[in-house]
Amino acid sequence: AFRHALLACKRNELPVVVHTGFQIWGHSDLRQSNPMHLHNLLIDDRYKDLTFVLLHGGNPYTGETTYLARMFPNVIIDFTWIAWMTRSRFRMAFAEWIEIVPHNRFCWGSDSGFPENIVGIGRIVREEIGLVLEDLIERRILDERTALEFLQLTYQDTPRRVFGL
Repeated sequence: AFRHALLACKRNELPVVVHTGFQIWGHSDLRQSNPMHLHNLLIDDRYKDLTFVLLHGGNPYTGETTYLARMFPNVIIDFTWIAWMTRSRFRMAFAEWIEIVPHNRFCWGSDSGFPENIVGIGRIVREEIGLVLEDLIERRILDERTALEFLQLTYQDTPRRVFGL
């Protein structure tokens, strides 16, 4: 059934948004939310033109998310809510992602039903992104122009491309 849904997304030019990582509700088996479970789909030629958006960056499987987004051009990291769950893990994952993953494979989105939550988490994420980018610029891993381009891609260009906004 899932593979039929994937082909329907492909026919209709829709991205596949996958809720990966930590589940704040219920008693879900966290092992089942590891984004590496998507690997067999990502290597399947039938889905190479289908965009997969990994919500929450796969937290706590952020290293696996790094690999998938680096190796597969149709994988997008959406880092919604990680900074709210754990700022330190977000900073660590984000610093790794920005060094390894092409910058057109990120987007900011929201996985919330309340505008207040979206505004609040957006503020936290922007603070953390600013701290990481500032550190990477100070250490000469990025320059300011590249950091600004990353922000343009993440908040404007990639969401527009992926979701047709």
